[in-house]
Amino acid sequence: MRYALLATVLALSGCSLYFHGPDGDDAPTVKPDSGPHPIPDAGENRMERCEGGKLYLVDFDDWGNQPGHGQGTQVGACGNGCKTAAVLCDGLSCPTGQALCSAPPSTGKACQLAGTQCSGSGTIDCPQSTTCGYSVPGSSCTCVNGTYTCTTESSVATVQASLVGKWRGTVTPPSFAQPYQVSLWIYPDGTYWGESVSSSDPTFYYGNDGPHPWRKISVLSTSSTMGSWADVGVFTSFNIGALSAMVVTPTKLTFTYNASWHNCGQPFYFNLTREGAAP
Repeated sequence: MRYALLATVLALSGCSLYFHGPDGDDAPTVKPDSGPHPIPDAGENRMERCEGGKLYLVDFDDWGNQPGHGQGTQVGACGNGCKTAAVLCDGLSCPTGQALCSAPPSTGKACQLAGTQCSGSGTIDCPQSTTCGYSVPGSSCTCVNGTYTCTTESSVATVQASLVGKWRGTVTPPSFAQPYQVSLWIYPDGTYWGESVSSSDPTFYYGNDGPHPWRKISVLSTSSTMGSWADVGVFTSFNIGALSAMVVTPTKLTFTYNASWHNCGQPFYFNLTREGAAP
């Protein structure tokens, strides 16, 4: 069992499966387990998904496995296109489905100080940090009428908006796996729908494919010389990977992905080409 063996190796090396340690390569000597993991609090295991402006109701199992594109029962449509990839339903009904058509666009990850109480009228820096422990420029926050108002120091919102679209290309993993082809749809609110085209390994290798409210890309910071940094939710609300060296153009998207719960020592390289506009 790959998962049990990996857990043993990590325990012996002093690593935690879910929480990253200091930077450095103490990678396990066996192929990490990419198989699905249980999704806690999955409710009634039903979600409503959006693709091509159409809304589909689908069921998924406790491991998060779900049908692919175009599957499920069509229950509606979005006149102005999809704004988010999927919402979880409450029982047989799905009152949250309206969010698929109305979710606000993401402008990147906000500073945690935004909206909190303060005194005076001073301005302070609010840097961001990747889940691999790398500090990057974030926002500057000014105390206005007792509340912090924050402004990003780089073109984070522009990069976030540039990610929206349908992408397809190659993932080059560490030496324990072979390169594989993926499709990656990124929605205006940062949620994504990944599908592995010809491999049993999911888009981000761990967990499984398909959309989920937790599966979201949030840009942290950007640099003209080093690219952009972002968080990426993978298969649970606390498994947040790190994207770095992200460069997006009208036709290409490249980035390096590290699984922070595996100590960030095994990079995956994504080289994608745009194949369409917003999902």
